[in-house]
Amino acid sequence: MRASYSYIIILILLHCSGCGENGSRPSADKENKGVDMKITVSAGELLADYDKLAIPSFFNLGHIINYSGAKKQAIHLSKSIKSGQRTQAIPVALFQFRRKGVVQKYIITKPETDTLEDLDAYTHFMSYESELKTLIENWFRVQCDLGECDNFSWSNAYKAYLDMNEPNEKTKG
Repeated sequence: MRASYSYIIILILLHCSGCGENGSRPSADKENKGVDMKITVSAGELLADYDKLAIPSFFNLGHIINYSGAKKQAIHLSKSIKSGQRTQAIPVALFQFRRKGVVQKYIITKPETDTLEDLDAYTHFMSYESELKTLIENWFRVQCDLGECDNFSWSNAYKAYLDMNEPNEKTKG
């Protein structure tokens, strides 16, 4: 008789311990891995600071607001998104160059719906989308006067995340 009471108590405890957990754990497919981004210039529009030639951008331009409230410039590679809209994005690379002695940095992002793993995003972008990388770089080169822009470089997603969390500063170099 005592054994049946212990089984009943164990069953009740197991049942009660499982009651509160339903829905409290985030599932892997519902994790939010992206960052919030606000679009400032839609793909197909001219950028104000880069209008030497009337070539519209083929990317969306926006900013990501970090924890300290600093706005970080970002290029979002997706279909055209209306200016002023917010979207979730995954940083895949950091693109930077020097213009008139000031370092310009752009975090390259893709839509959150892309199924890229964080660690493989940069490798995938640089290997399989190298034409896109070249197009971005050449778009900025053609918008600069001769000798105005130099030191074009690319860094991985880790560097993009590090840059996102730094306060804004115009770097002379």
